[in-house]
Amino acid sequence: MLQTLFYGCLRASELCNLDDRDLDLKSLILRVEGKGGKEAMVYITDDCAKTLRRYLEVRAPLVIDGRKPLFYTDFGGRNPKRSLYATYRRKFLTTYKKKSRIGAKFISFYCQ
Repeated sequence: MLQTLFYGCLRASELCNLDDRDLDLKSLILRVEGKGGKEAMVYITDDCAKTLRRYLEVRAPLVIDGRKPLFYTDFGGRNPKRSLYATYRRKFLTTYKKKSRIGAKFISFYCQ
């Protein structure tokens, strides 16, 4: 999820709303519905596509409201964007802040 978020330059809500049909691994393209319902095509890297291929091989397919979400929770629902903020801030930013020895008391996770 993090690679897709980063390499696709996606907002958290865009990532959470991705469906299987939005992914074209051959062309390295994601079809994204952005703000105001506007559709956009974004490119991902080959490394990101390789990771997504591996993920799709082991992930069980799931249908929610007639759609097949690309990413979903262990409880069979779409990931709420709020959980992305909490998870990535706690797991990644805090860890890498310590490793980089950044002295700031506050570090921000900004994802639109």
